[in-house]
Amino acid sequence: MSGIFINYRRDDAAGMAGRLFDHLAKAFSRQKVFMDVDAMKPGLDFVKQLDAQVSQCNVLLAVIGPHWSSARDEKSNRRLDSDRDYVRIELASALKRDIPVIPVLVDGAEMPVEEDLPDDLKALVRRHGVEVRHSHFSADANALVHALRDILPRQRSKLLLSLSAAAILAAVIAGAVYFWPKGPAVVAGNTNPPTATAVSPQPGTANAPGATDIAGKIAEVKRKAEEARQKAEEARQKAEEARQKAEEARQRVAARPSQQPTTPTQQSSAPANDPRTSLQLDGLSVKLRDTLDRVRQAYPDAASMNSDPSKPADLKLSMNGIRLFFSDQQVLRNIRLDSPFKGSIQGLHIGDSVDDVTRQLGQPYTTPWDFLDNKAYAYRISDAVVRYDVNQSGKIVTIFVIMSR
Repeated sequence: MSGIFINYRRDDAAGMAGRLFDHLAKAFSRQKVFMDVDAMKPGLDFVKQLDAQVSQCNVLLAVIGPHWSSARDEKSNRRLDSDRDYVRIELASALKRDIPVIPVLVDGAEMPVEEDLPDDLKALVRRHGVEVRHSHFSADANALVHALRDILPRQRSKLLLSLSAAAILAAVIAGAVYFWPKGPAVVAGNTNPPTATAVSPQPGTANAPGATDIAGKIAEVKRKAEEARQKAEEARQKAEEARQKAEEARQRVAARPSQQPTTPTQQSSAPANDPRTSLQLDGLSVKLRDTLDRVRQAYPDAASMNSDPSKPADLKLSMNGIRLFFSDQQVLRNIRLDSPFKGSIQGLHIGDSVDDVTRQLGQPYTTPWDFLDNKAYAYRISDAVVRYDVNQSGKIVTIFVIMSR
């Protein structure tokens, strides 16, 4: 199994998980979405079965409802504390294997607190979550689909696969024909086995069983096999050229998301500080991919939000509205900016309007989506993604700067 694994608690969010399954199945096919444990074989270790199923997925969605962490069994023990809890087993397996895990908050649930989680699930709080609301289900689920498309491996074109199969078949036919066994055709008075062209009928006798005809047929089969191989190779090359052109076009669009017309001066030479092509972080003393030591030197008073010293730190500058998040390699991968941050990203500040955003950067590279009570506008800038969250009044309330994969 490969694709999307939906992890959920039946007595917490079964309805929303089922609804989400149907939506994802339409977007990615039912074979790419796994949701339940009903298919487990009896008589086998269920922990090993779950671990094996999770190990084959590309991404795991942890559907978290209001009672996800507080659910209890028939003995009033918290389910999450049990090493036989399906939810815990699946999540721990994904986190241990460093499989992408996306917390999906439903029915008003909030992210669990690290101190309330077992040790093998504490890393969950460092995964960025998304909210899927009943009242905005379609928009929220579509935003999740968009995020998953960037994570899931892209499938090879069926055309390329069929062309490759045709080329292999042609090569097999050509090889079989080339090594076709040539039986010893004996001509009267000649004890050496002649070649097909040397065989000639004896005067007054019927033609031999077609040595010349067989040689001609073999040559014809060889010729057709070679033609088929050449055509398959030409078609494969054309398909590859078309794929490369499509990829180049996609990259050009991604690099310049603005669809607004430009002046002749802008078309001839874009300025070096064009906000669409170079990442501008004003008011920050660090940049993406800085090491944890470098960031601590820049912000020695920053408080850590992670109580486990063995894991990457998440630093927070409460007075400045700056939060810094790190990868497992202790590299700065995500910057979150809220009020009272006074700096600017791409020349835009907290409190600027959505019109300022589109005027400065053009249209986002994807349709803006609802996130909590805000609407997210995302732009690809250099080697990062910059996201502006705009509130219902049309003002920027949060800015994310995220390291591209």
